[in-house]
Amino acid sequence: MPELIVVQRRAVLPGGAAFVLSFVEVWPEQTVVRLVGLDGSAGRELRELRMTLTDDTGAEYAWRATSSGGMVLPDEVSVGFHGPLAEAADWIVVSDPGGTMDERIALDRRPI
Repeated sequence: MPELIVVQRRAVLPGGAAFVLSFVEVWPEQTVVRLVGLDGSAGRELRELRMTLTDDTGAEYAWRATSSGGMVLPDEVSVGFHGPLAEAADWIVVSDPGGTMDERIALDRRPI
């Protein structure tokens, strides 16, 4: 099972498409950011943005893949990055090299 970090924040792509930054999944081999409310063309826009993932420890996580259409929600786009997040990280930033997208996400890792 992945560690799930719920975000539920509204945002807008540079092209104007609104979406909800839904949650982050932390798996042993990758970290996945899920965006809801986007169609297949938005997935293409996200791939062209060359999104990056960094954290407050200075770690950078390389882009792995972007996919459109989830099993449960057809308007979902998933963006995957290599590796799990650093245990010491308190927040991550999902952004693009051009600076048009810059979403900082606090990591609340308290046990439930």
